[in-house]
Amino acid sequence: MPAESDPNAPSNWTAVAGVCLGVLMFTLDASIVNIAIPTFLKVFQCGLMEVQWVITGYLLVIVCLLLPIAALARRIGQKRIFLFGLVLFTIGSFLCGLAPGIEWLIAFRLVQGAGAVCMAALMSSVVMTACPKNRLGQALGIVAAAATLGTSLGPTIGGFLVSWKGWQAIFLVNLPFGIVASILIARSLPRDTPPKFQPTKETLRDRLAIFRNTTLCSGLLGRFIVMAGNATYLFLTPLLLEDALKYSTASAGLLLAVAPVVSGISSPIFGALSDKFGSSRFSIAGLGIMLLSLFTMSTFTVPMTEWDFVAKVVLWGLGLGLFNAPNNTRTMQSVPASKSGAISAFFSLAIMLGQMVGVVLAGAWFHHYAFQSAQINPSTSIHLLPPNVIASSVGQSILLISIPLAALLIMDIRQAFKERKQPALVSS
Repeated sequence: MPAESDPNAPSNWTAVAGVCLGVLMFTLDASIVNIAIPTFLKVFQCGLMEVQWVITGYLLVIVCLLLPIAALARRIGQKRIFLFGLVLFTIGSFLCGLAPGIEWLIAFRLVQGAGAVCMAALMSSVVMTACPKNRLGQALGIVAAAATLGTSLGPTIGGFLVSWKGWQAIFLVNLPFGIVASILIARSLPRDTPPKFQPTKETLRDRLAIFRNTTLCSGLLGRFIVMAGNATYLFLTPLLLEDALKYSTASAGLLLAVAPVVSGISSPIFGALSDKFGSSRFSIAGLGIMLLSLFTMSTFTVPMTEWDFVAKVVLWGLGLGLFNAPNNTRTMQSVPASKSGAISAFFSLAIMLGQMVGVVLAGAWFHHYAFQSAQINPSTSIHLLPPNVIASSVGQSILLISIPLAALLIMDIRQAFKERKQPALVSS
């Protein structure tokens, strides 16, 4: 019997620890690669469009397989799928560390992505089988903290690893964690018996009816746009810090982590406040602060001190913290509890799809602005561009995300006015 169905069952903290290690690995690898982008450009002697596939290929696999993997796990068992994902991710990490060229690295990142999606699709449901209801919130909070920690510390850890042992270390560091996590899951998580398939009369139209919910759709769209903006920030700022401002990879990693750390610290605080005072005002304030941050970051220039950089990007992290938790809460509360599992999967899909689209658009616009608008030979290697060109190109590429973000802010303000008028209409 799953622990979550028996409130008196003991919590399987060993299984939760295995899940946390897996989540920490695949979230770490979603952000750790960004700090190595300038290194890849130099080592493999390739262009930015090729290097961005190291990131987008990983995300593309997760986006394409997230929902099918969740459905497959319901048929053959989630322990098998989660454990398979852990092993495959660990093997993919080992192969990435041995990649002799950029094409091989991209291919092995696809293997990593195939392992990561097995964990991303099932991390919450696996925890639900390991813990009773009275400990479920605590366990899910620990897993969420592991995900935030992985995303926040990726640039910092990656910067130190690249400086210490080279780019290969950012992949090989996963091996001991992957082995330990696989052992923990294999030994502690009980084998689940998938329910027998029963035909249902529910049509596709019935399943899609939930998306008539405007609060749900705006929440998913908001998550997509904000994650696209965050991916743009994480993808381009290493070029500014390392190639324009000439910081070491380790120092750039520390500076790049400022916004994610601020977001990770402030998000639960603003989430608790939004529970008390309402989520709409916090998400609107977050979008406004993020817009302000985009305009300040568009003024990146050379020279620039560490404190100038921190002052510009800390607003982005604060805006993320204000927006994320209230947006998530409002979106999930807008659907019936019976649909929360499916909506959770769509939320993960919006996050990964936003990150992928953000990287693709950021790379394309940076390349256009740096080489065409600045009238520089397109065959010039990016790390040989003049520092002022890199800085201005990064700033203008980041500013591009302000267009959909401003549209999202207008939508949220209109939605808030509608929600405020509804009680008055009912009472009358």
